[in-house]
Amino acid sequence: MTSSFPITRFLGRALFFLARIAAIFLSLSLLAIPFNRNGFQEISNGLYAPGAPLMGSNLLDFLMQPWLAAVLGLGMLIYVYARFWLISADRRRISDLSYLATVALLMMGIQVALYLPAIQAPAL
Repeated sequence: MTSSFPITRFLGRALFFLARIAAIFLSLSLLAIPFNRNGFQEISNGLYAPGAPLMGSNLLDFLMQPWLAAVLGLGMLIYVYARFWLISADRRRISDLSYLATVALLMMGIQVALYLPAIQAPAL
């Protein structure tokens, strides 16, 4: 389907380009979070006992391992390979948007899991 208005086509392409850039930025940010575990561990030690899991959650303690970030990065590289070689050109836009939505949801989930206990803690 083609648009009869060139400005509409340009705006659509620009928005998809911005979505792809946002997906790359969020992916790199998501991969960098586990490497800052020491900072989050200090916050967690202030809220919970020093021997407790990160933010009192065994799941978050597991997710904040640097090796898991490396595995997630490998999965992202596999997606990039699949995007160029296995996904047809007419389906790449929807796959890019679904990737952006997935990475954004993962980022929001990890941020909420990391900061919600600190926000809900009583003031000192």
